[in-house]
Amino acid sequence: MFPGTDNRGLSLIEIVVATFILAISSVSIYTVFRTATTVYSKAQRQLEMAQNARAILEQMTREIRGAMFNQSAGISFVGYETGSGIKSGSTKDEVHFVSPIPNSGDWDLCEVGYWVRGLDNTLMRCFEINPDFNFANNTSSELGYNVTDLQFFHYYRDSALNWIRSQNANWTSY
Repeated sequence: MFPGTDNRGLSLIEIVVATFILAISSVSIYTVFRTATTVYSKAQRQLEMAQNARAILEQMTREIRGAMFNQSAGISFVGYETGSGIKSGSTKDEVHFVSPIPNSGDWDLCEVGYWVRGLDNTLMRCFEINPDFNFANNTSSELGYNVTDLQFFHYYRDSALNWIRSQNANWTSY
């Protein structure tokens, strides 16, 4: 024993206070890390949704730009306003057309269409490699989720070459 030292050790109160301080610090650190992880995960999900939406819109734009019309061959570009489409369960506008699409390294003339399945707000893509120009029979696959709206507008030129928006519920271009 050294002179002037107290050999009593730690009291129960000192241990409880130290444990309480350690618990408060641990909870605070956990809360900070959990909040940071939650914010990061949410930002990642939003980024992924934006990237998916951009990819879908780029695909749609590319395919619609390639749409072909030929009245004598029966190749048309058809659109339907909400509630008047050819796909059962569709709740938004629909558009169906024929376009050259890359397929296994070659380009094939394909039937393509876009519509929203109302049951779960899923953006659907109709696709058929061998076109029969009957868009109702095309197989559909899921393209995007939680789609709140899908609208297409048809414009045509009148005799004075002015662009006029069609007021018809269903329209066909040749």
